[in-house]
Amino acid sequence: MTLSPPLALRIGVAGRALADITMERWVEVVIAAVGLPITEEKLRRVTMARLRSAQRGLLNRIPATQLYRALSYLNGTEAIEVVADPIPTAEPYFEGDLSHSVRVAVASNGGEQLDGLFTTCRHFLIFQVAAEAVRLVAVRPNPSGGHRRHRTQARLALLADCALVFVTSIGALEAAALARSDIHALKQPEPVTARTALTVLQQVLQRNPPPWLAKAAGLPATDRLASYTQ
Repeated sequence: MTLSPPLALRIGVAGRALADITMERWVEVVIAAVGLPITEEKLRRVTMARLRSAQRGLLNRIPATQLYRALSYLNGTEAIEVVADPIPTAEPYFEGDLSHSVRVAVASNGGEQLDGLFTTCRHFLIFQVAAEAVRLVAVRPNPSGGHRRHRTQARLALLADCALVFVTSIGALEAAALARSDIHALKQPEPVTARTALTVLQQVLQRNPPPWLAKAAGLPATDRLASYTQ
């Protein structure tokens, strides 16, 4: 079984929240509760009842407070503090500094990396991207705590000025909520530097952007029509 680093971290931190159970037995419980392969969606949906019934009730002797803490890590509702690269410094940006640019969010856990899930990343790096330049203009902490719907609404408000958000993974409900807000979610399953992903976006802006991207970048209507008909 191969797990992505974010999923392995969630399972490991959840296991450390439980006393008197080895990590090996905890992993067995998680597998029994969610099945293989272990995915972000399965961990988000696992319930207390499923955990308690897994492996013939192995966790029944564990205090409820510990189990709820472990479950919150598995579900992604409890943020996990990770010693990560320093938060990068944003540059000043004033409206119009970069003509025909688009604002893009990148889910990150440290440095200028694109390595975060939409729901559990440490923060969103906000870039202004034009065909000729990329500028980091803000770093916004990812909202945590509260009901899933409330967290999603908080993220939508946080990213309201962005046209795209790059993530390593995102749930179907969150992706649909972004789409309704005219924010496009783009998945990059393997972690890369943020600027590597944005270089590809720059190339699209330089060559033949789709109409929605051309509109977001503020290209004149005649240019958008020409791009669409080429």
